Amino acid sequence: MIKSYTILQQTVKNKEKLQKILNDFYLLTHIKICVCDADGNEIAYAPEKHCAFCKYVNSSKKGTLACTDNARYIKQARLYRKPVLYNCHMGLIECISPIFNGNNISGYVMIGQLTDNENGKELSRNALEKIEEYGLSKEKALELYGGVKYASHQTINASLSILEACASYLYLNDLLSGSVPLATEIDKYCFDNASSKLTVDALCSEFNMARSELYGFYKTNYGENPADRVKSIRLEKACSLLTDTALSITEITEKIGISNYNYFSKIFKQKYGVTPTEYRKNNK
Repeated sequence: MIKSYTILQQTVKNKEKLQKILNDFYLLTHIKICVCDADGNEIAYAPEKHCAFCKYVNSSKKGTLACTDNARYIKQARLYRKPVLYNCHMGLIECISPIFNGNNISGYVMIGQLTDNENGKELSRNALEKIEEYGLSKEKALELYGGVKYASHQTINASLSILEACASYLYLNDLLSGSVPLATEIDKYCFDNASSKLTVDALCSEFNMARSELYGFYKTNYGENPADRVKSIRLEKACSLLTDTALSITEITEKIGISNYNYFSKIFKQKYGVTPTEYRKNNK
């Protein structure tokens, strides 16, 4: 999971009340719901973390890795600041909605593990190939998939409306704390202003810090110097733009403040092991 400018850990102020809200939602809809911290880690859910089909997929190490790779959808919800509806790697329908703390996002509320396949018995060819790749039984997977909850498009859309209301309720009733540390503020500033010249002097001026203080801050919090941290954030923003927009790679380099295309491709591949073009293809 990419940890950039998100608020890293939330405190559940009233766990019992939060759990009751989730239980009530499930009682009414029979749709799984969970609350995540700002990094996408589940901190409360109803009725359980995974349905029987998802538990079976997660019994494989490869399946678990694929199931936890939801960073792209968190980035979309964070970027667009609204709910994102998507299909997981096994084709199940899920949705994630940000929980706001003022202008910051302090966590997410998610619903999912649904199918809009009315007979509930047909896995896609792609999903069956993944089941085989994970070393699991296709017959067992098909049997368990039959128990995945079916939801019509109308039901899913209605659930999305309730989901947004739940996100607002969690914030308004102060069930999650969300103080924003200075490291988060600086990272967010760099992410939002990636196209600008984010020099040490510029950061010192923005956050009213001396150069020695800024260098010490970065060493303590990140174990690296400001320039390396800014480069990492620029590359994280490039990942978001590659997956969430149709901008050309040349346009993306301008958006993240790196004018040299060849240099951008080089450092991108060094960090992620693939070229920007390959990353976009793999994450569409």
